[in-house]
Amino acid sequence: MSPLAIFFFVSITISSLFSTLGVEVSYQDTIPYENTIMAPWMDSFDKKPNVTLYVCFKEDSCVVNGDTFGLKDTIEGPYVTLIGSELNEKDHYVYVCVDIDADNPRKPYAKNQVHWLVANIVGSIQPYQHVADVGKTVVPYLQPHKDFFYKGDYGTHRYYNLVFKQSIAGQNVTFDGDVRHFSVRKFVRENNLGYPMAGVLYKIDYNSKSD
Repeated sequence: MSPLAIFFFVSITISSLFSTLGVEVSYQDTIPYENTIMAPWMDSFDKKPNVTLYVCFKEDSCVVNGDTFGLKDTIEGPYVTLIGSELNEKDHYVYVCVDIDADNPRKPYAKNQVHWLVANIVGSIQPYQHVADVGKTVVPYLQPHKDFFYKGDYGTHRYYNLVFKQSIAGQNVTFDGDVRHFSVRKFVRENNLGYPMAGVLYKIDYNSKSD
């Protein structure tokens, strides 16, 4: 087990204990809505699903909604896992990461750009398991980078990370199109996924140094 996986497993165990004791450990109630995907007033469900998505670029911390990273921080794909009482071991799940500001926030001609897509993630996933290790990678992690032909201001891009439950466990979730102009709505409709169960938003400053 990697050091990050061990740290994460211990952290989640402690957090779960605090939650059981009635101690609130979530940041969701304090962060601004503009940095939130699953806002408290979202009416997709009668109640917010008890599923949490963790995205971790560092060994000692995971993304809090709205965190900003530099290009050099995202060269390697993050450690991604799921926890929650509403994960069913008989079900499978989809994780997708998209850049909604490609090529740049002022003129996002290429939005959305898919940067990672993993399907058939088993519902029995443990906190120390990476989604890519217990699922099928449909689109490998695409490192954020600048295009060689554009020399202007790239700005700060928003990256949405979403989790959906598959309608059928083991279904053949596919995507063979261009990673640019990726339609989340079309993908969800074609694969009959429904509303997202969990989400995390982070940002990448494309004007930061990449080395």
